[in-house]
Amino acid sequence: MIRVNLLRRVKAIKYRGHHKRDAVGNVVSRAAETRRHRLAHPGQRKRWDTTYRQSEAGEASHQKYNDSEKGQRAAQNQYLQWKYGKGLADKAEQHEKQQGLCGVCGKPLSVNLDECHWDHNHKTGELRDVVHPRCNIAIGFIESELLTPVLTYLKRHDNV
Repeated sequence: MIRVNLLRRVKAIKYRGHHKRDAVGNVVSRAAETRRHRLAHPGQRKRWDTTYRQSEAGEASHQKYNDSEKGQRAAQNQYLQWKYGKGLADKAEQHEKQQGLCGVCGKPLSVNLDECHWDHNHKTGELRDVVHPRCNIAIGFIESELLTPVLTYLKRHDNV
């Protein structure tokens, strides 16, 4: 009897804010509901796209969002997720783990994560440490095939 009541409570869906939540308060995915609606009403989204999204007002709204700090953060997070499988939260966590110090030179990093680079291995794609932009360039140069010729050049002209 208790189990049945618990299941009934969990299945009860309520709206709080703009998210659909179960009785416990967890957000319920609306993906299946969205798919069913789109199958039942084909072309409705297309009509909306042509009337609003492709209108000047829709494009202006989209551009306003992209220019906002929230839009830029979302784009940066999506890029990090796509490229490395980790987002801005992971970058901030790595920054804290390093105690705000560059992984290469040990000097303090900027508090603004946009000014810090996340060094990664170009062969494996594995992320290493958060570093200064100049330190990241230096690492890229050292990892490249130019290191030996440049050192030879500097040694050759060191006597002059």
